[in-house]
Amino acid sequence: MAGVYTATVESNKDFRKSGSLELRVFLDDKSIVVDAEYASPLAGDGYGFIALPKPGTTVLVTYAGDNSNTTIDESRWICFANVYTGEEENFGPDPTKGTQQGESVYGGDWDIEPSKYMWRTPSGHSLTFAERAGVYIDSIEQKLRSSDKQGGGRDVSVTLASKDGKKLVLDDTLGGSGDKIVLEDEDGNGIRIQTGNDNPPGVGSIKIEAKQNCEIIGNAGQILIQRTNANPANAANIEIQNIGPGKIIVNSNGGEVEVVSNKKVTIVAQNLLNPLIGSQVEVTPEKVSVRSNTIVELHSALDLNLTANKTINIQAPEVNIDAINTSNPTLVVPDLYPPKGII
Repeated sequence: MAGVYTATVESNKDFRKSGSLELRVFLDDKSIVVDAEYASPLAGDGYGFIALPKPGTTVLVTYAGDNSNTTIDESRWICFANVYTGEEENFGPDPTKGTQQGESVYGGDWDIEPSKYMWRTPSGHSLTFAERAGVYIDSIEQKLRSSDKQGGGRDVSVTLASKDGKKLVLDDTLGGSGDKIVLEDEDGNGIRIQTGNDNPPGVGSIKIEAKQNCEIIGNAGQILIQRTNANPANAANIEIQNIGPGKIIVNSNGGEVEVVSNKKVTIVAQNLLNPLIGSQVEVTPEKVSVRSNTIVELHSALDLNLTANKTINIQAPEVNIDAINTSNPTLVVPDLYPPKGII
């Protein structure tokens, strides 16, 4: 009985949940149905690797019973490998289809040496290790060539993917669009950490992209957006852009809104169709400036106070001051300082 035999998985159901399989073993002159133990390349108390084959799979088994006994001990069979027979329509990952449609364990069209190591579940979840250095062998001329010229390209990465296309990519590929970490779904929503290579969003950068809403929520503590490099040679902006027709809203329900700058704060409202029409508010440590080539209005439902420790200057071809909606309209000018003129 010693030796290696082919078998077909009849069932992988196990009420003991021990990983045993019901197999039909093909002997020289007959076939028998036995219970077989599953051999793993790594196994221990609380750790290891297990991937039980589905019914219909062709496997290799060996007999671990007593060879001196003519009676076959049906409980001493060990299943240790699966076999590709060429009859499986979607037995993946196969060498040509790989873990997903169109993917191959071989790189480009000219590659004859496999460069990917794959594990794929029957439903389509996959784990792929790519170790493609970017060269291939022409089997006719036996010359080393750059597979980048044939569309194969370099690929040094680890990809964990779900059957519907959600994936995590750890990419160590130098050059091209590699050297990055990508977490994304099948619709393109995701996070990209670009370590090297001067590709968007740039070296040493993080890009978060969502087709719809993108929220940052902190239930407690501080939410901080900070640029720490103060070198003037590396000057860059912190920008909040709204390209669509909606608003940019800053809302503080329980606290204050504070904008602080040790140089200048500028607020600009401009007509996109006519850049000559617009207004600007500029705040510096020295002054506050309001400029507009249209109308500037100040409205208050209650008092409107203008106070200065020195002079209030109003310059215009014409100045109108009206007191309205009162039973006794009056204009009151408090005598806080010695009069300098008459309005």
